[in-house]
Amino acid sequence: MERRPCGSDDWRSCWNSPWGPPLVGAHRGGRALASENTLAAAMLSFAVGADFWEMDVQLSADGVPVVIHDPTLKRTSNAARVDVHKAPWRVRDYLLTDLEKLDVDVHPPKVDAPGDPLQRILWSLKDSGDETHHRLSTLRQALLLTRALGWRVNVEIKGDGKTRSRLTEETVRIVMETGMGPSVLISSFHEDALVRVKALEPSLAAGLLTRKPFQDPVAAVRRLGVDAYHPKASLVTEEDVRRCAEAGIPVIVWTVNEPEEMERFADLGVFGIITDRPHVLVHLKKRRGARQDNRP
Repeated sequence: MERRPCGSDDWRSCWNSPWGPPLVGAHRGGRALASENTLAAAMLSFAVGADFWEMDVQLSADGVPVVIHDPTLKRTSNAARVDVHKAPWRVRDYLLTDLEKLDVDVHPPKVDAPGDPLQRILWSLKDSGDETHHRLSTLRQALLLTRALGWRVNVEIKGDGKTRSRLTEETVRIVMETGMGPSVLISSFHEDALVRVKALEPSLAAGLLTRKPFQDPVAAVRRLGVDAYHPKASLVTEEDVRRCAEAGIPVIVWTVNEPEEMERFADLGVFGIITDRPHVLVHLKKRRGARQDNRP
């Protein structure tokens, strides 16, 4: 089964899967396969069949959106070791040239699933001296890779009160300059960022991320003028999915790593599932498709 080409005003026409719904989203590039938010993780997730990858952006001191989850560099880089006197190692305090010198491969894939052969194999092949694709990347670099692969990406806008407005504007600008508009879904927990995205470029798809339940998720999405609902998995109810489906609002849940939960959300009919383990979800979807094909 081939992906349908983009040719509609509806962003969802570009967001489909060869194996049918739900779409498989690789959380932070697929952090069970390689260091999170690296191009290496993204390429591995593409190779195993993920439908899109999810990444986070923060703003450097010179105003460049870079791909990293935390506001500081301590957890996912070697900054605390090489820049001892720069604590608390905030991303917004580093120039891009200095960020590019850091190693973001100090946290290799966590083998937290003893029965997962792919994770074990990747761990055993890990070369501690290999730095290829393990530098912090810019949003532009990540989008160009995604474009070269003919793939899609969910860009989550992070930032803080000092950087978020500029980060949002730069993110939208770079998405449009790289010609990636139809292949990008922008999400955020920050409502001001989502409103700004739609004001700057109404054609860009945007999704409301939430860790808290909404009494009426449809109303929350409509109030902000966005396109999709991205709830934490523990919040999702069958009623929420049904109401969103009736309103034409895709539901993309995060972060789902266990096969039983993947099955449950697939049965509920969500639009997408974001997971650290995209290879597991792809395999599950293929099995589901085979079962359906074998029905009399």
